[in-house]
Amino acid sequence: MSNLGAYEERTNKYIEAFKNYIKIPGTILDAGCGSGEFAKKLVKKGNTIVALDVQKQPLKEIKGETITKICGDACNFPLRENSIGCVLSLSLIKHLKAPEKHIKEVRRVLKRKGIFIIQIPNLQYIFEPYSKGPFYFYFQGKYNL
Repeated sequence: MSNLGAYEERTNKYIEAFKNYIKIPGTILDAGCGSGEFAKKLVKKGNTIVALDVQKQPLKEIKGETITKICGDACNFPLRENSIGCVLSLSLIKHLKAPEKHIKEVRRVLKRKGIFIIQIPNLQYIFEPYSKGPFYFYFQGKYNL
C-alpha cells in the first residue's frame, strides 16, 4: 500500500468514527488541515468547510466551492465567536507550543452545543507512530471547555 493509500484509509476510518457527531449540513473548521484530506471528504457530505493551516502551500491543493481556505494560526483563529458548529483538531495539538491557547480558541468559536473532535497521540506507547520516535510532547493539565 502506498503512503497515499494509507492516509486515505486513515481518513476514511476517522470520518466513520466521528460522522455521527457532526451535524450535517453544518460549518466545520478543520484546524491544521494540511492538504485538506478531511475537508475534501467532508465537503462531499454537504458541509461548509473552513480549512485552516499555518502553511500556504498545502492550502493550494484544496479545491471546493464550499471550502474556505485560511492561512492562519490555530491558537488565534480569524473567526467570529460562536460561528462554528464543529472543530476538528486532528494530529495538530502535538505541534503547538501552547495547546491551551488552541483549546481556548476552539471554545471561543464553537456555537453553543458545538462539537470539538480532537485526536492526540496515544500516550500508552513509548514510540509515537506519527514521528516514529519517543514522545516529544506531553499533555499536562485539565482543560474545561
